[in-house]
Amino acid sequence: MDRLSSIQLPVLLLGERRVRLDFLKIMQDQINRKPYSFVPWQLKDVTLAILLWFIGTVTIGIIVLGLTDPTQSLAIIITLVTNSFILIFLSLGLGPLRYRSTLRTLGLVRPTKLLPSLLLWPIVALLANSCFLALYISLLSVLNIAPPDPVPFNTNLSIISLIIIGLFVIIIGPLAEELFFRGFIFPAITKRFGLFFGAAGNALVFALFHIDPVLYLPTFVAGLILTFLYTKTHSLTSSFIAHGTQNCIAFLGTIAASDLEQTTALWNHMLY
Repeated sequence: MDRLSSIQLPVLLLGERRVRLDFLKIMQDQINRKPYSFVPWQLKDVTLAILLWFIGTVTIGIIVLGLTDPTQSLAIIITLVTNSFILIFLSLGLGPLRYRSTLRTLGLVRPTKLLPSLLLWPIVALLANSCFLALYISLLSVLNIAPPDPVPFNTNLSIISLIIIGLFVIIIGPLAEELFFRGFIFPAITKRFGLFFGAAGNALVFALFHIDPVLYLPTFVAGLILTFLYTKTHSLTSSFIAHGTQNCIAFLGTIAASDLEQTTALWNHMLY
């Protein structure tokens, strides 16, 4: 019996050490390298966030329509500001703050490979999205489907208004959407249904948030591309850069054109 115990004890200790090392490795991989694969929030939190976003957006829309012309700079600025901060508030409030986790779980981490994340992958994403848009515009033309109308602001706005709008369109808006869609929604769906359905579900919600049905397909593809960047780099950095750059191109193209044609309206619409 003593001899058996003397054999079992080292085996048990070795097994315990191996389990501990395996556990630490998994945790390190999940938290440090793949923040999207380990989050404490669940699908019910995502459902609540989407519901609250819808209520907040409709409420703000009614208020803006009642106070001013929706094409005026004040209405545009109010809409951009409120929508961005609603998304940020919901991402933080129903995510890390509610479950007392770190901001790393939202993807706010330094990418593992800095240069490709800052330059290579955003360029790849923009090229892929541009190629798809070219094909999509051609398809709309063949099917005689009108592209969406141009965005409702142009060079008639003041410089100050354009600067404020540009700040939210290019920086704050993309950050808010990346936090909400890639950082908050995507990992909750992935944790429950796996990576494939997580990416598809996240892209679907992202597309539905862009109200015009003509935009559903291109924004769905854009959502898949941005999600790919997140899973590839394990950080929101690349998707944020690609998102902001796309919006920058669309924004500059919009204010530079005095009269957008229907075929170019889709390119200059805020697809992201």
